[in-house]
Amino acid sequence: MEPGTARTDFGRLYNGKPVPGASITVVSGEGTEPDIAPVTDDDGAFGLDGLPPGEWLLRALGPAGEVGNATVQVFDTAVNDVTIEVGGLPRAPRRGGGARPQHRTERGMRGSVRGRVVRMDNGEPVADATITVVRGAGPAPDIAPLTNDAGVFNLDGLPAGEWVLRAIGPDGETGDATAQVSVGSVANIIVRIGAMSD
Repeated sequence: MEPGTARTDFGRLYNGKPVPGASITVVSGEGTEPDIAPVTDDDGAFGLDGLPPGEWLLRALGPAGEVGNATVQVFDTAVNDVTIEVGGLPRAPRRGGGARPQHRTERGMRGSVRGRVVRMDNGEPVADATITVVRGAGPAPDIAPLTNDAGVFNLDGLPAGEWVLRAIGPDGETGDATAQVSVGSVANIIVRIGAMSD
């Protein structure tokens, strides 16, 4: 069977405008998920090719931390449209005239890490490993993702720079890896975990 294609018009933020620079990740689906996490273009659109047929849950994370989910039904050799609406953007009251501080602009400069956790001794994937941030180039996200059955995890909305991530396996094994995050792109890493030898 030929895999289908999830081709989407993404956007519709709370103010009804497209959202550029948002990371798209696969939450769940029927089959092997692609090893990319696309980012929306200036029109808020993205393409996610090669999804096997079935129902897929996609998540969007906007550059200011907005989040939205949507389900798309993928059919064989078809282009399937889905719109993801994002919200949850905190709205702080603005006081005074003045120029915007620089950090408001920098907040939109984000990227993602897609990682795989494997055992140090045999390279087998590790499911249900917890991913934490040891140190990074900005505030750490307030989530600690778990790896799926293939040992894969996604960490979105990270400011550009160097990030050190730690994986903690279900039996307490640990391992660290460093990711270099760039604006609007996905850094791929492998974290090897295992008991330390004497």
